[in-house]
Amino acid sequence: MSKLLLIAFLSIFLAIQACSKSKDPEDKPQDSTQDKSQDTNKETKETTPDPDSEISSNEHFQKGNTFFDDKKYDDAISEYSIAIEEEPSSAEIHFNRGKVYALLDEHEKAISDFARAIELRPDAAIIYFERGLVYITTEENDLALVDFEKSIELAPNFAAAHANRAYIKAAQEDLETALEEYNIAIYLDSSRFEFYQRRAAIYLAQEEYAKSKADLSRAILLNPNSAYAYFVRAQIHSGQKQYELSIADYSRTIELLPESLVAYTQRGWVYKLNSQFELALDDYNTAIELKEDFAGAYNDRAYIYMDLDELDLALESVNKAIQISPIAAFVDTRGDVYKEMQESALMCEDYRVGCDLESEISCQKYADQAC
Repeated sequence: MSKLLLIAFLSIFLAIQACSKSKDPEDKPQDSTQDKSQDTNKETKETTPDPDSEISSNEHFQKGNTFFDDKKYDDAISEYSIAIEEEPSSAEIHFNRGKVYALLDEHEKAISDFARAIELRPDAAIIYFERGLVYITTEENDLALVDFEKSIELAPNFAAAHANRAYIKAAQEDLETALEEYNIAIYLDSSRFEFYQRRAAIYLAQEEYAKSKADLSRAILLNPNSAYAYFVRAQIHSGQKQYELSIADYSRTIELLPESLVAYTQRGWVYKLNSQFELALDDYNTAIELKEDFAGAYNDRAYIYMDLDELDLALESVNKAIQISPIAAFVDTRGDVYKEMQESALMCEDYRVGCDLESEISCQKYADQAC
């Protein structure tokens, strides 16, 4: 199995998120807000880089914190900016304003504030950590990695920093280092379901299916509302032909993300594999109701109709897929429909077109059918 499988699974889940109103938070870098590994270490507290020192009593800083807690971010920035004019050498004020800028996706301003905070407090691990999160958002992973490693240097027991170093290493396909870092993160804080999920993805890419499922099950135990964990575990069950277990996990995913197109189509395909064709058809119809131009659903539904010996409906469905997106895979499917309809000339024509579109499968079918 390719190491790129890890990225593929993350991409699949991003598709789930994109098709759903509710957003699952775990498929992203870890923040520090729940980090329990450093409860006695000042560098991992979220609201200030140095809570053991005397916090600024500046009135505008305190007002900014109140607005921050109330998610009134523009007001918070206004108050923090006034506070900085009065106390330009306050690391915590620059830090907090940087966090607000990051939340508002004003990345350059956030990085600037974090850089100033680091100048004032170069020993505060949390500042490097937060800047690393911004660098991930701006797709500057090399800079993010430097910051997370600095966080670890300053606070070796900072679990979320280890997890985010692992996140980047996985993206760089250095799976061995990523696994080592997730092991450390889990050792430091075994309460974070996200750590188990991400380690499960590493195990999956290494074809360690039992370990991957064990980690996903642990994540679900810690957070029964993790759609990601159910979805990926369903994929593994399906690959092992444990169709009933797979269907149960996809069903739970759909409960949590009721508008997830990918979850419906994945469950529908498992129903097909399990010879539950009517249920499969229901799932593909639901996906199409949710997104009328979902070409892949029309294409796959054609195979369900073929299983049900509804060949005219199969042809209608795949034609709709081709109308939306005339790619080789869909033309190849129509060739399969024509084969079932015993329309040899039309079958060969579609396999030829698919082959011309550089589909190796179509080329092989074209040759096998002696077209």
